[in-house]
Amino acid sequence: MYGSKRLLMDRRHLIVNCATNILPRINNLSNHEKSEKRKWRAPLQGQTQLSVIKTPRYDMDKVKAIELQIAVSMTCHCVVRIIDNLSKFMVAHGHGSTLELIDLHRNKCACLIRNIILPALKTDLIDDFQNKKYAIITDESTDISAEKHLCMVVRFLSDRRKKLVTGYIGLILVQKKMFSLIDEGIKRCGQSLADCIGFATDGASNMVGCNNSVWSRLKAVSPFCMQLKCSCHSLALCIQYAVSTLPLNIGFLLSEIPSWFHHSELR
Repeated sequence: MYGSKRLLMDRRHLIVNCATNILPRINNLSNHEKSEKRKWRAPLQGQTQLSVIKTPRYDMDKVKAIELQIAVSMTCHCVVRIIDNLSKFMVAHGHGSTLELIDLHRNKCACLIRNIILPALKTDLIDDFQNKKYAIITDESTDISAEKHLCMVVRFLSDRRKKLVTGYIGLILVQKKMFSLIDEGIKRCGQSLADCIGFATDGASNMVGCNNSVWSRLKAVSPFCMQLKCSCHSLALCIQYAVSTLPLNIGFLLSEIPSWFHHSELR
């Protein structure tokens, strides 16, 4: 009796594979095992049927290319976290196309931007930046941890694109003098400050002052360099100086007129 039950348990998979209704008797199972239906539907003894769908290599290359293009679009036009929901719509409505195979979320998208796209774009910028006259655009910013960073951007005439190109060099943590940071950032790109013909920044004294500023030291290295102050900062300083010469009542009236019309229903 024990052997019959065990035989029934061992052969129960035969019923599942053949989709056949059989009474739980040994004779019925033995007869079914020898039938033509069983031989046609069931796999050979000792083998397992695996239905593995292998994606061709060229499809995977297309998927990688599309994921990189999507990551670049996220960087240029919106925030990275949107890709979590956007990828679901692509997979759901991309049946029969390469979009169905996309597996892209914000962590993977951020890694693609940081480890693949950024080095490639920076290498392309450095190659196009060699032996060019250029202008430097810099500005300082303080983050939430009260650490000051220096953003560096260069502008030059690209031979490859046949137009003026504005390229981002990097965001440098300010731990020493500004001029040394700018000099090191330019040297990492294979250039020299002697080829700098323009310097654009705000009107802070440490940047454009007459004595021991970034501008004074840059002028000593590149005598033909021109200074371009920020137009917004310069306009704000002009307005501040003009208003300071007016009587207090006139200055108060001029400052309140925009606020009055801004909150007026009739404008």
